[in-house]
Amino acid sequence: MRNLYLLFMVLAPLLSVAQPMLEGGLFLGISNYQGDLALVSTPRMSESNFATGLMARTYLSPVTALRANLLYGKLSGDDANYRTRTYRSYSFESRLLELSVVGEWEPLGGDRHQNNLDFAGRMSPYLFGGLGLALINPKVDFHSDSNEKAVEDQLADYSKAQFSIPLGVGLKIGINRLWGFGLELGTRATFTDYLDGVSRSGNPGANDWYLFGGGLVTYRFK
Repeated sequence: MRNLYLLFMVLAPLLSVAQPMLEGGLFLGISNYQGDLALVSTPRMSESNFATGLMARTYLSPVTALRANLLYGKLSGDDANYRTRTYRSYSFESRLLELSVVGEWEPLGGDRHQNNLDFAGRMSPYLFGGLGLALINPKVDFHSDSNEKAVEDQLADYSKAQFSIPLGVGLKIGINRLWGFGLELGTRATFTDYLDGVSRSGNPGANDWYLFGGGLVTYRFK
C-alpha cells in the first residue's frame, strides 16, 4: 500500500499536466470560393455566403493544440459578375459541409494562458493546418450551352466527397478563464476542379479552392 501511495505522489503532478484542457466553440462567418466561375485570384466578396459551425479544441501544450471542426456554408459563383463572361452565363450554388482536424501553433500562447490582466497580454496570433473532408453538391445552370465541353461537364462523374487541406491564420483573445473569442481566416486547397461543377468548359488545369472566415466564441471545460 505504501508503494502505491508513493507511486501516486510521483505520478500525480505528471497526470495533472497530461490532462488536456478542452474547449468547445461556435463559429459564425462566411464561406467563399475560387474556381472556374471566378476570374480574379481572390474570392469575390459579393459571392460570400453565411457560414456556421462547431469546434472542439484540446491543448497539447500552451503553444500547440489539436482541433476538430464541423462547418457548414454555401458556395456560389456567376459569370454575370464579369463582363467578359456574359457570353457564357454559367452560374452555380453548392451546399458545403466540412469535417476537418487541424493542428494549431500559437507562439505567444504561454502568455495568454497565464490569464494576464492586461488585455493586450490575452491576445495572441496562431497558424493552423490539417486535413478535411468536404461534402459538396453543386447545382450548375449551364444556360442551355450545348458545346462539347459543357456536355462533358454535365455528364462528368465526380465524387461529392472531396479531401481538402485547411491552412490559415487566426487571433485568440482571452476574455476570462472560461470564455474566449477569436478571429480566423482559412483557405482550403482541394484535389478537384469540380467544386463548382465546371471543369472542361472552364479552366481544367487548376483545382478549385474555398475558404471560411469569421469569429469563434469558445468556452473552456477544463
